[in-house]
Amino acid sequence: MEACGLVSDLSPEEADYMSSPFQDQQTEINMKWRLEASWILLWSLRRLWWLNWPDSICDCHRMARILQPLESATGIQKQFRMHSKSRILDMLDLSLRQHWAARDDYVRGVNGLPPIFGRVAQQRHHAMLWLTSATPWDDIETHT
Repeated sequence: MEACGLVSDLSPEEADYMSSPFQDQQTEINMKWRLEASWILLWSLRRLWWLNWPDSICDCHRMARILQPLESATGIQKQFRMHSKSRILDMLDLSLRQHWAARDDYVRGVNGLPPIFGRVAQQRHHAMLWLTSATPWDDIETHT
């Protein structure tokens, strides 16, 4: 983050996490789930051509391979271009519907979807809401 000049782009929550060598277990878990949000942001920047159904976690090794060559501020700027507004809005709609389906299953006690589906869908929904609004990353609320 420092080498790329991106520290100032961290959200307050992320900056706190990065500045402390020790975190409580829940904070560690929450930050690991944010990788799912990062995965869909890579998709929005055309670094992933497709997304799996949200019934499994993202490929962290693949994410590292995508990001490693971009470890300079100029590299990052030259490598990314976003999907069209239409495609982004379609993904926002899909992520909302998937998240809603997972919450609806939970509320009704149906349990037709695997438990991981809801967590992955929530993180994708979070990222897409951030991408399509002016709301700060840490303030996004994923209502369904």
